[in-house]
Amino acid sequence: MRFHTEVYVAPEVAEKRIAAAVAAGGTVVDDSDAPSLTVIADQDGNKGVGCVDVSAATKA
Repeated sequence: MRFHTEVYVAPEVAEKRIAAAVAAGGTVVDDSDAPSLTVIADQDGNKGVGCVDVSAATKA
């Protein structure tokens, strides 16, 4: 059984969270919708999506 999770993070920490997942052995599978969505897979093929509300980052 494989898992697919979505993790919502604040725009200011998104890059650090993705880097931490890759450093822990993950692989970026799809970043074509970054920074809104970045798909990362672990060594077993389970996928996680790093989600960012980019509209929140642009509001003053």
